[in-house]
Formats: sequence, C-alpha cells, structure tokens
Amino acid sequence: MHAGARILEGMSIMSDQAWDLDLTGKKSGELDMAAGKAPNGWYRVHLIGVADDNDSGAKILEFQICHGPVKGFKFRQYLENPKYMDSSEKIERAKNKAAVYARRLGLIDETADGKSVQRAFSAALSHEKEYVVKYETRQGEKKEFSGIAGFGYEFYPIGHAKMPAEAYAAVGLPVPANAPKEAASKSGGGAAPAATAQAVDSKMVW
Repeated sequence: MHAGARILEGMSIMSDQAWDLDLTGKKSGELDMAAGKAPNGWYRVHLIGVADDNDSGAKILEFQICHGPVKGFKFRQYLENPKYMDSSEKIERAKNKAAVYARRLGLIDETADGKSVQRAFSAALSHEKEYVVKYETRQGEKKEFSGIAGFGYEFYPIGHAKMPAEAYAAVGLPVPANAPKEAASKSGGGAAPAATAQAVDSKMVW
C-alpha cells in the first residue's frame, strides 16, 4: 500500500494494490481515443463535416485528426448563431467568432471587410487542407467540455500570423522565425479574445 493512500469513506478494504496494465500491442493514446476523447494537445486536422443544430441553431463543424497516434479521431466544434443570442454583447461576440472562422477557413478575405456577406461553411470542406488546433477536455462550471481550446480560437490555418511556435513544434512542422512564442489566448476563464481587425469588420449573414 502506498504511503499516501487513504481509505475512502464507506470502504473496508485496507489496501491499494498496484495493477498490471497490459498495453502489449496497444497505444494508450489510441485507447483514450476509443473512449471518446483525445489527449489534450495540438493536432493537425481536416474539416470533414458541417451541419446546423436543429435545437440551438448553432453551426456544427466536425474535424478529424489526420496525423499522430490518435489519427482518425473526430470531434465537433459549435459556433453560436447570432440570431439566437439574447443580448447585444452575445450577438456581437457570435458575429465576430463566425467571421474569424470564415476568415481562417478561407471563406472570406479583406474584400468582405465592412460588408454583409453570405457564405456556406460547407464550402470549406476538404480532406486535403490541414489546420492546426489545440484540443482540450476540461471541466466547466456545469459540465465537461471537449473541443478547441481558447474559447474555440486556438484554430489556425498553417502559416497563420497568430499560430504559436509551440503549435508548429508539437505537430512536427518547421517553426517560422516570426511565430509568436505562445498562444494569444488562454482557456480556463476570463473574456474571449478579441477577433482580428479584418474579421470584426466582416459581418457574416448566417
């Protein structure tokens, strides 16, 4: 029994025996994937699915990890629909995030600045174009959250000006000399990071 072990309330067994964990021919990361989660970290992904949530009106983006020990793992990221927000602050935040994703997915560029434009997110579907995301599972105030870290903003096309050096290194890509040393936003509380100046001016028509 380990010196730091203690007896849980209601338990009468007086030991904590070490177990033999048989990983013969297996990888712990692949087992974690099979359990419905991937280990927290940076991954290269493809966007493989787009749909609308019938209940919330949110846009559902489905990504698939395309490299590494958990290759093939799929997860979903939800973009809130501005039409369903209940305050001007939430509406503006949802609009900005939609515009940031549209920009990073290549659906808009600076020619959309200052305008209202319509774009279908399904136009970005591709098993060829890669993005880099920081995936995490963490405990929120009411429930467990799994998805893209940094309030969903740790999502980059390769070569994006805000993609941090740690992301390049983690997924096996050369680190550009001008890459930021760390991510611009940190998850786990506080306000969501501001959208880029170009994206803020582009109001997506959902």
